[in-house]
Amino acid sequence: FHKAIMQSINGPSFADQKASQKVGLALLEVLGLSKSEVDKLKDIPHDELLIAGNKAIAKVRESEPGISRLGWSPVLDGQFIPYQAGDPRGDAISKDVPLFIGTTKTEFGMSSVTPYFKAPREEVIEYLRGTYKDKTDAFVAAYDKAYPNTNMPSDMIDVDFMFRPGSIRFANIKSAIQGGAPTYMYLFAWNSPVLDGMLKAAHCMEIAFVFNNIHRNEQYNGGTPEAYALAKKVSKTWATFAKTGNPNNETIPELKPYTEENGETLIIDNIIEVKNHHDKELIEIAESLAPSIF
Repeated sequence: FHKAIMQSINGPSFADQKASQKVGLALLEVLGLSKSEVDKLKDIPHDELLIAGNKAIAKVRESEPGISRLGWSPVLDGQFIPYQAGDPRGDAISKDVPLFIGTTKTEFGMSSVTPYFKAPREEVIEYLRGTYKDKTDAFVAAYDKAYPNTNMPSDMIDVDFMFRPGSIRFANIKSAIQGGAPTYMYLFAWNSPVLDGMLKAAHCMEIAFVFNNIHRNEQYNGGTPEAYALAKKVSKTWATFAKTGNPNNETIPELKPYTEENGETLIIDNIIEVKNHHDKELIEIAESLAPSIF
């Protein structure tokens, strides 16, 4: 890889080899196949394989609770993948590879399927008190500081703390490599108008913007003039980084390389801005309650 763009990752990690092998063996068992018949997996219809895979993962999780609910990921085998992500021994491999890393604002927000989706601000804050207790007022103040232009109060419930903290930690590691290629960070904060705004800035929302082909899934992004205009800017930014290792172009404000000290982040919305540590206090409050809210 000569450039790397990482979208919506929770601090990348590779699966444990022994645990992954257990999933593979369980899958064969569910399908009634022997080890010598592993090549038959490629002929099994996708739907059948998916169902069998979920059963295999559930079976292994009974004895290996740390197995991901998804279960399928690259495996740390010590050969093809020699080091865990973030391992200092891997610095030499990735040192000269520029990184563009980021997440969406609300990723897997769930209030869109609760009564709080369209709730007024006061009701949302009362709901938050059940989670943040005596830190609720500080949380709300930190949220307002991070996202002063929020139109939907339930975004305070849905704002992502699953992927963004992990992405920040990884960006801190990567950007600290002495003499290494630069790291840049983004946050996709554009809310889809579809389903009365229910989707918000959801997981995968940015992908069609990246490839400038939102006409293929207007049922997800609405196909509005604003969406088409933003897609041109986002795709230009991704393509510029892929070509040069630097995302800066005439469609966005100047973005400096990210460091742990500056927290420089490209906030992508109808108006694209650059901010520094805009949500640091918000994340610190949320993480101070971990794992109770994660």
